[in-house]
Amino acid sequence: MASDGQMSKQTHTFKFAGKASHPKNALALIYDLEGFSKLFNQPDVQDYVPIFLNHISNAIGKCLFGGLDYWTNRPQKMTPLPIRVTHEKFMGDGALYVIHPKAGSTDFDGFEICDLCNRLWNL
Repeated sequence: MASDGQMSKQTHTFKFAGKASHPKNALALIYDLEGFSKLFNQPDVQDYVPIFLNHISNAIGKCLFGGLDYWTNRPQKMTPLPIRVTHEKFMGDGALYVIHPKAGSTDFDGFEICDLCNRLWNL
């Protein structure tokens, strides 16, 4: 507030540049486990929640980095996607992944995104 009791003309606390200095294409993959709080409020949670979370993390890893898709009717070996996961963050009942195009590329091709979406859909 201004000293004379009138509102200050400042309308925000941050001012962002209109354009990134080094823009890059990326995908953000976020998942959240439905009903996790209810599961977490059960007896002996320490015995099964880490196993469950590791199972989910392993399945997402197979979608991103390749491996056997054991959750389908006829499991098949998935090849690693030509992408770079540059950030992974566990968020309590889910996770965030920041994905960039393969090294040497500035953008994704349609196949990479379509393949990732299909893998996650099947999961």
